Amino acid sequence: MTYPPLPPDPALYRQVFFFPIFILEASTISLLTLLPSMRITGSALYALAGMFAVFAVWAVFGFSFPEELLPKTLNIISKILCFVTAIMLFIWHESEFTTATASSGASRFEPVAGWSRGRRFHRPIAHP
Repeated sequence: MTYPPLPPDPALYRQVFFFPIFILEASTISLLTLLPSMRITGSALYALAGMFAVFAVWAVFGFSFPEELLPKTLNIISKILCFVTAIMLFIWHESEFTTATASSGASRFEPVAGWSRGRRFHRPIAHP
């Protein structure tokens, strides 16, 4: 017998504990997209994919506590990739993103591939 006794359904308590944390995480990331200084770039997504790959390798070995060399190494690599992903959200080049600018006399625009906070990028069409 354990002290204190285990609840009858420990999975329910895990869900009650972690569900609000996941909601908070999703809302924080969605609110970050409203910042003009933040852009989701390809390099940020590659760093995120690398972090998921490290987690997948770590899961093969059972997500053991980082006491031994392999779990400790995977833990350190995943934390570094998490930090790189967060940094890459705020480091981007203006050449990757076109802004809506019109030359003096151009009144028509054609869409350019890409999205910025729900709006399409546009560039002026050359007049014949």
